Amino acid sequence: MTKSANKYCCPVDFDIGDYVWLDICHFPTQRPSKKLDFPIEGHFKVLEKIGYSYRLELPDTIRIHDVFPAEKLRKAADNPLPAQYNEPPPPINITGTDKYIVEQILAYKLLCKSLMYRVQWQNYNVDLTWYSVSDLKTSPLLLRDFHVANPALPGPPALLPEWLRLYQEGEDDYDYLEGNHPMTPIQKKRFLSSLT
Repeated sequence: MTKSANKYCCPVDFDIGDYVWLDICHFPTQRPSKKLDFPIEGHFKVLEKIGYSYRLELPDTIRIHDVFPAEKLRKAADNPLPAQYNEPPPPINITGTDKYIVEQILAYKLLCKSLMYRVQWQNYNVDLTWYSVSDLKTSPLLLRDFHVANPALPGPPALLPEWLRLYQEGEDDYDYLEGNHPMTPIQKKRFLSSLT
């Protein structure tokens, strides 16, 4: 039985201090489709060997356990051909740690009773994507200013007062407050009158 199993096992060709590629096909990312996702990511430095697994030096954007079995790793070549150096792919985002800063809210629409916004991101080209209001909850001041300047539009989001309170208290993590629905007219009237 051991002989049969070992027939398909290959010894690893990397050691501590080498750089390896990591197979990420089973990790959740923010790419639009698994088929369009990058199958490997790297290269990462091997820090230590733990049994049959290896600890890698991962960047802050990848918030997963840093020990992987050898079959998930492939040695990264460190000798590219002259004049054939490829630019590294953009960093992947596992568990949504990248921060994008909203510069300005450009447009608004109500889709199936959910608020959607088109925004201009700081240091990026114009983005024509419609984002749900939950994607913008880390910018409650811009949402407030947009709806104060446009009181005739439906909205603001029903959870905006809570987002504002947590933002002003310095709270960074309020992902548990999800909601895309606008305020009722009575809630909106109370909210706008509380700002004046």
